[in-house]
Amino acid sequence: MKNLKNITHKIMCRLEEKDKVREKALRLSRNIIRECAESIQNLHKNRKPDLSDIKNETKKLIKTVKNHPDLYYSGFVENAFQEVCEAFLVSSVIENKNLPDPDKLGVTYTSYLLGMGDAIGEFRRCALNSLISGDIKKAKYYLDVMETFYSVLMQFDFPSAIVSIRKKRDVARSLIEKTRGELAVATREKKLEEKMSKLEKRM
Repeated sequence: MKNLKNITHKIMCRLEEKDKVREKALRLSRNIIRECAESIQNLHKNRKPDLSDIKNETKKLIKTVKNHPDLYYSGFVENAFQEVCEAFLVSSVIENKNLPDPDKLGVTYTSYLLGMGDAIGEFRRCALNSLISGDIKKAKYYLDVMETFYSVLMQFDFPSAIVSIRKKRDVARSLIEKTRGELAVATREKKLEEKMSKLEKRM
């Protein structure tokens, strides 16, 4: 029993350290999620976002939790990684660049897949914006991207304990069907307008 005080003191120090690390990681995660959301909003407004801050904040987060695997794989860190992946994926597609590699981003593979699922929703928004502006060809491009991402996600048929992606796939399928329907209507209307225009010219 003489060493009980030393043991409990050692445990207390370790847990206090972990608590400080967790608080710092939470702050970084919140900042990353906020910056990712702002970046995606800027992309939709045709403003090129600076993703370097997000990359730097992600590096800080990884460095903060690197000695605490339980925190690295915790929900709030994974959520931040997921938002990072979504922001970089959306940016890459809109700017017609190569997709980001998860290893270079420093994120988990599962967060990358989940980020792909969320990116499909952003590409639907891009498609709708294109339809509103009358650019059917561009809308079709974003629909093709949505379908490509979805087909990739369908390859990862693992239990939820490995990657919880089933709900993302279900939502993605629904978004794709809605977008396809809206694109079909817009295409028919465009063709009808073109026929009417030709008829008016003949008259």
